[in-house]
Amino acid sequence: MSNISTLFTSIMTVIRTDEGLQQRLGLPGTMSEEQRKTYAQGQVLKILTGDYSPFDPIYLPLREVFTKAIGGNAPSSSDRLKYVTEILAASRKGLEESASVNSIVGQHSKEDGDVIGRSMEVFSTFVKTAVDLFLDFDATTSGGKFSERLKILVEDFVGNWVKAVEPQLEQGMAGVHILLQTLTQSAVQQFVSMYPENMAMAMMGGPMLTAHFLQSYQAYLARNNATK
Repeated sequence: MSNISTLFTSIMTVIRTDEGLQQRLGLPGTMSEEQRKTYAQGQVLKILTGDYSPFDPIYLPLREVFTKAIGGNAPSSSDRLKYVTEILAASRKGLEESASVNSIVGQHSKEDGDVIGRSMEVFSTFVKTAVDLFLDFDATTSGGKFSERLKILVEDFVGNWVKAVEPQLEQGMAGVHILLQTLTQSAVQQFVSMYPENMAMAMMGGPMLTAHFLQSYQAYLARNNATK
């Protein structure tokens, strides 16, 4: 969940500090720092409603941020693998050390269920694919928009996560809802602890994130049922 916090914070930082991007977005140069912050927070909340279009004008500046974080100007395959491995290790550690998550897992998982293990398997595939998308997407050769590709990737992640986790829980889909709410609350608490100045946005964004995950799952089902 710390990776979601990092992504959203990177989005806000790019919008608030990249003057060239602000011009392309049509933002007046006279905007104050507080106005830019409010605009950036609005774009994050827009994404949480399921509208990924804010990513299209900012994915190139975001790619620069992630490129530098991963391995300089041209991250190699080993650089990417190292970055993904670090994300997965931190995510597993966060899940295993979360008292609220472990409490819910303990209460609702089957005797032989492995909620965290199955979650990490699905998340591993998602992170690898997401890193490649952020680093390699080219609108002129990849086809379509970045936002469309990312939205489908998120829907596939959520759909595969539900399919993997639901059988591990005694209450099936009802257990998934409970676990999802717990994960969202944990993410909000962590985000606020890291970025207390964005508390108001986080309080609004928590329920929106839960709703967005459920909407993504429905979109995944609809898309896959349509191809059968």
